[in-house]
Amino acid sequence: MPGGPRHLILPLSLGARAAGTLLAVALLYMLNLHSDGPVSSPVPRPYFWEVYTLASGLLAWFLSYLWTYALSLEGYRLSVPTWVFGARELDLRELVRVEEAGALKLRLHFKGGTSAAVLKFVRGRDALLRRLEAHAARAAP
Repeated sequence: MPGGPRHLILPLSLGARAAGTLLAVALLYMLNLHSDGPVSSPVPRPYFWEVYTLASGLLAWFLSYLWTYALSLEGYRLSVPTWVFGARELDLRELVRVEEAGALKLRLHFKGGTSAAVLKFVRGRDALLRRLEAHAARAAP
């Protein structure tokens, strides 16, 4: 039952969203500093607006992804967002191991050699880790 006690929706934390948004604003501001075409611009003058448009589009995509990112955990199913705003469904009964994968991600390893990366900074991270580790412990030999 969606929204029930066994169903967790874990959006990205407000701090992570705010940090990503500030980073995007800073990058866009830096590009705007060069919009008059000063000599110090790292982009050749004839291509400035093409690069600016491309960068703006990438930043819009990044912000959309950042603000819509959420994990959904219900029973043995984990739904992880993909880079193209879809969802990848994972069966936690197949989960073998959970490990840190750098400063931003957790790597989930499944039977059969498949793996998935999830961002660490979600609201309810402790509850997520407890449930993931419980599923991994059940699968351990």
